[in-house]
Amino acid sequence: MCACQHGRHAVAASLLVLHRGYPEWMVGALLSLFAVAPIALSLWAGRLADQYGMHKPLGVGVLLGTGGAAVAVVSQHPVALAVAALATGGAIAVAAVGVQREAGLMARDPSDLKRVFSWVALGPALSNALAPVVVGLLIDHVGFRAGFVFAAVLPLLAWWLAMRVPRSVPAAAKEPASGSVGRGPWRCCACPLCAG
Repeated sequence: MCACQHGRHAVAASLLVLHRGYPEWMVGALLSLFAVAPIALSLWAGRLADQYGMHKPLGVGVLLGTGGAAVAVVSQHPVALAVAALATGGAIAVAAVGVQREAGLMARDPSDLKRVFSWVALGPALSNALAPVVVGLLIDHVGFRAGFVFAAVLPLLAWWLAMRVPRSVPAAAKEPASGSVGRGPWRCCACPLCAG
């Protein structure tokens, strides 16, 4: 869902900026905005997935992705496209973390883990191959707005499909044993240096 949504929006936004005669640096800046929100949201998304399972972060991702693409449907001003890029980039981070966590929990053994993550990786690979072609055809035959509508609708389809996945009950967070050092995201071990 997320990579496909990102691919559609990024292609449509980049082509629109070039079509309207804006400088090439603006395309680069716009594309870089897709990566800004994941930097800020990935750790939060991991905590959300640990606490609530896959469905809540995926729902947040769908809201961000659909909302971001809807902004671009309403207005194709560069500022609107920048807001849309931030929102759809955030959608990728939040949804992907939830999906990957759930995929890891579905595996029963190491060989099953490889199979599950192969399927998880196949979705973005296929969408990244197909999305630019579909958006290009929509732009040629209907217009730029149609590309953004396409980007806004497909996350809703992904949400409908995700609702068919049974909800898993996240394991309760275990309290660290007394005297043990917490292992935050930036700590590699329990040594005094990493403990901060």
